Amino acid sequence: MLCACGNITESSSPAGGVYQRQSNLPQERVSLTSIDGNWKSSCIADLATRMNYTVELSFQDNLLLSRTVNFADENCTVSTTEEERVSKIKLDLADDSHATLNETFFSLKYRPTSNQAMAQLNSDKFCGYSQWSLNQFRVFTDAATCNLNASDLYQIELYGDRELHLMTCKSGDTSDCQTLKLQKSTENTD
Repeated sequence: MLCACGNITESSSPAGGVYQRQSNLPQERVSLTSIDGNWKSSCIADLATRMNYTVELSFQDNLLLSRTVNFADENCTVSTTEEERVSKIKLDLADDSHATLNETFFSLKYRPTSNQAMAQLNSDKFCGYSQWSLNQFRVFTDAATCNLNASDLYQIELYGDRELHLMTCKSGDTSDCQTLKLQKSTENTD
């Protein structure tokens, strides 16, 4: 999963199991070339999980670097944790404008950026580790260590050349889907 905090938010409720168009921009053909580059979400305040976060994705060839920053506030100004995940990806085109993104876990870097988050990670023994240090990344290369899926599937759509939608559905049920909307960025995600 691309978000450390659970399900991707910004719900969409497809009618009759069919994903509804989510943008006024023209839909484009999805390919590794068309999604290449950096994409950023705005601040996402998920009321259901009481989590606030931002997501940055960087696609290059068949690799994906995802960076999720969790925040203590709804304006995404006070960070608590940061996750960087590297995955191999494969696109399977459903048609000209829809594709399935198959993400296979490579590695996870995770760090607490607040004392409260550090204490919680140590208490929970997050990823089996109980000696978390403030602002220090820990690297994990086994998805099972952190109770992550070794691979995830997402539906992907591209609108214009600047808006990317990543959709995941619980257990393949298209009546319960979540959509993450990202904007093309010219900034590097480093």
